Amino acid sequence: MKLLITLIAMLFIFILTCNVYSTTVSLKWDHNTETDLAGYNVFMKINEFPYNKIGTTTLNTYTTGGLVHPIGTYLYFVVTAFNIAGLESGYSNVVSVYRPGIPAIAIPELISKP
Repeated sequence: MKLLITLIAMLFIFILTCNVYSTTVSLKWDHNTETDLAGYNVFMKINEFPYNKIGTTTLNTYTTGGLVHPIGTYLYFVVTAFNIAGLESGYSNVVSVYRPGIPAIAIPELISKP
């Protein structure tokens, strides 16, 4: 019975692992030359979902952490600039990343205990 429960748990972990990716994306854009620039907001969306703010920076680069998302999805990124008064620009041009296929997986070893 313990072996059956262990196998079911391993199958569940295997299924979960096969359905997601972890992705790191580095973005770079032309620096805004306005004198009252305060920083940039970085937004991301997956497929047709709405954009969500994922970070803020004062640099013209941004690297995401490990973004967990389903396989076979597009990730879309846009940036806005904001000034010291808090006014924000419209979205930049869109950059997209596509993650097809099935990721590499690690299957835990089956350890049988008496």
